[in-house]
Amino acid sequence: MDTSTPKYYQIIGYVSFVGAIICFSLGLYFPIMTTKVLYGLQSNASYLTSTITYFYGQGDYFLASLLLIFSLILPILKFVLLGLALLKWQNAIHQKIMDWLHHINKWAMLDVFVVALVIVNIKTGNGLLRTQLEMGTTFFALAIILLMVCTHTVSRLSDTILDNRNEL
Repeated sequence: MDTSTPKYYQIIGYVSFVGAIICFSLGLYFPIMTTKVLYGLQSNASYLTSTITYFYGQGDYFLASLLLIFSLILPILKFVLLGLALLKWQNAIHQKIMDWLHHINKWAMLDVFVVALVIVNIKTGNGLLRTQLEMGTTFFALAIILLMVCTHTVSRLSDTILDNRNEL
């Protein structure tokens, strides 16, 4: 990395990147919600991956594809691009990585919208069906926030490097 960039931005970038990976992994490991049917007589934990599999199995390919693309594929792609951006400051492909990140960020909040929409559609107040958010949802939300922090930090570092190069 360039020595003229502020060290605290570098530290924030690395810490938020590692924290986002950990939270995203935990979000996939823990259930995102628990559904209780008939006053708690039957309980079912839902994981993000099992939800996608369930929708595919039920023939709801559109919703399953939305969840797969915006909750798994795009965040993983964003992790890869951010990791490359954090490691390749002096590389010629850095600007291409930043361009890809810019395009992915336009869609970054759609995964939050999709998960919120699914939860709102299932959430009811009666005793026959009750859903409760679980730790997976919290970790998934934290991963999204940390990814936003990391992306902002990488963008600021990139701008600082470009400004320093233009001054020379």
